[in-house]
Amino acid sequence: YSKDLINGFFSSLALLSDNKSEIIPENIQSGFNEFLDKLIDLVLPSPLNKNHLVKVDDILGLITETQPHLTIKKFKEELISGNQALLELVEPARNIFTRPNYLGLLESLEKLAWIRTTARDAILVLTKISTKEFPENGTNPYLSLEYIFDPIFPQTTLSLEELFLIFQDIKKNNPTIGWKLCISILRCNGSQLTHTPVWIKGTFRTLFTTSSKERLTYCEAVSAEQINSLIDLFSRFEDKKYINQLWNLIDKWKEVAEDSEKSKVREKIRNIYLSQQQFNLKLGKKGTQTYQKLE
Repeated sequence: YSKDLINGFFSSLALLSDNKSEIIPENIQSGFNEFLDKLIDLVLPSPLNKNHLVKVDDILGLITETQPHLTIKKFKEELISGNQALLELVEPARNIFTRPNYLGLLESLEKLAWIRTTARDAILVLTKISTKEFPENGTNPYLSLEYIFDPIFPQTTLSLEELFLIFQDIKKNNPTIGWKLCISILRCNGSQLTHTPVWIKGTFRTLFTTSSKERLTYCEAVSAEQINSLIDLFSRFEDKKYINQLWNLIDKWKEVAEDSEKSKVREKIRNIYLSQQQFNLKLGKKGTQTYQKLE
């Protein structure tokens, strides 16, 4: 069958599922629900295996819209049982011309994060598959997780307070992922998803990639004192990847900061890196550039 035909079929089912009380006669609604359950069992049979998931990956996002609760239940049960199919599916593409096998899975989990009753489980499943190592460039599960936890534009219906409670679980069970999420808060690059959902159940809002102007508006609320406290914290870091994120944040912040604020930050950098030679702290190339731009 053609891809358009399959997409149209599942899109129609998703629309019927969400509006069945208005479209489907009451006396056959239970039969329709049973049909959807059997269809999901057919498309996602237990136990899952990698080869089958590769075949249905293109329609996983549409399947999710049809039966979100059953879909996340299957994903969760597979991981709890020790089945490695989802983890095996999530592998880097062979080259830049090859589509990764897991984009449909990411679309599915990203959509589930927009449904309040499935968001927590979707985030925890996403955390589990994010433990796999990926090249820094390109789409990978951790980036989807990072967008969901964006403190300014979280890509979920959950509040920041609810996200924090989930983060506590992540920090306890996957400290490496928890640490990476903490560091990601320093970025000012904007939020976006692997796929922008066209339609979704429940409380769904249209998603847009945040512009640089919007992110700079956020930076206006950051004071020199807050920046300086981060400089204090990160001055002991040896990993350039993390400290460079701080310099990138300061580069964006200075575009909207007052001269008096920039002067405070410049003085802090001078005191930490250029005056306290006994600590043998090195400003580095990126830090030097940022320091000079604050003049």
